[in-house]
Amino acid sequence: MRDTYELQVDIRAIRKALLIGLECFGEVERVIDRHAMLTAHSSTKPDELLNPLHPTGAPDTIGVFANALRLLENMEPEVAQ
Repeated sequence: MRDTYELQVDIRAIRKALLIGLECFGEVERVIDRHAMLTAHSSTKPDELLNPLHPTGAPDTIGVFANALRLLENMEPEVAQ
C-alpha cells in the first residue's frame, strides 16, 4: 500500500490539475458569453467558423469539477496532531 506522503503528493497534483481545468472552463465560458453579446448587438454577424464551441457541451461540467474536488477532500489522509 502507498504511504501517506505519496498519497498527499498525488492529491495535491490532482487538485492543481482540477483548478487549472476550472480556470480554463471559466475562460471558455467568458469567451462564449462575449461572443454571444457581440453577435447579439452587432450589425455585422461574425463568420460561423469563429463561433467558440463549448468543450464539453454539457450543462453539468462545473458540478463534475466540484464533485472531483469533494472526493479529493474525502481521500486526503488526516493529519496527525
